[in-house]
Amino acid sequence: MTRQTRSERYEVNGSMLPRIVRPAAATALVASCVLAGTSATARVPAAPAAKPFAGQTITVAYASTPPPKRLLDQFKAQTGITVNWTNVGWDSLQTKITAAAMAHAYFADVADVDWSRVGQYYRLKWFQPLNTYVDVAALKRDVPQLGSFIANGTLVGMPADSSFTVTTINMRDLRTAGVGTVPRTFAQYAADLKRLQSAHVVASPLDIPFSAAEGLSTYWYQMTAAFGGTMLDRSFHPLFTSPSSAGYRALAWMVDAYKSGLVPKANINMIDTQGMQSEMANTHQATASRAGSRSH
Repeated sequence: MTRQTRSERYEVNGSMLPRIVRPAAATALVASCVLAGTSATARVPAAPAAKPFAGQTITVAYASTPPPKRLLDQFKAQTGITVNWTNVGWDSLQTKITAAAMAHAYFADVADVDWSRVGQYYRLKWFQPLNTYVDVAALKRDVPQLGSFIANGTLVGMPADSSFTVTTINMRDLRTAGVGTVPRTFAQYAADLKRLQSAHVVASPLDIPFSAAEGLSTYWYQMTAAFGGTMLDRSFHPLFTSPSSAGYRALAWMVDAYKSGLVPKANINMIDTQGMQSEMANTHQATASRAGSRSH
């Protein structure tokens, strides 16, 4: 990984962090990757007349495979900057970002700013604001999720993708248990899961990642929405403390699913990707899973 000299860093609240002026370069990199996949009117930012960072290398630490090589080559042709892309798992990446910032150590020039961390990163000032490097108002047309990355008018990160909630169900298992349609209510959903158990198709048919990580939080958020509610009101007061609230009932449903055996006991220490890759894909320990929405 390319390291910067001390003169290439800036200090925020006592932490020596990567200087993102290079952010100008880093922002252009993200914009190149994002805009290439949005509306037909979107265009990759024009190449600057000068290349003040030509010959340098930036390190991108991100929880995804690299963008197409042609985009990285195009970025290098425009700026003269080489991109060293490192694929790091989401949970590990958040730990590395926190550890590096707390230790006042260099980690990367560009890293993931998940929607769930925007407020935290804004207050801690671990990432340099990007307002001076992009036209925020103009970007909103092509990047509608941009607002999720703005705190008090500060653009903390550039969205690189937008994903949505999905439910994954093995229909072959359902048909084996005598269920021919996808459940459309929670009552039907629970009944179908129990049917899978009683028919001895799958002992624990539901995958909920109960490890204390983002997958558990987003599962709860989406279950709360499915129960007809939200987590906070407009003043950011919690709406899940009352037993009659959607958030409380959603969490109670999840806990009951675990205690009743619908969820494998091993899931108490399992994150979302592990559940999808092992229980759903390989060992066939689960039939249904919900994935929370996220933007990066």
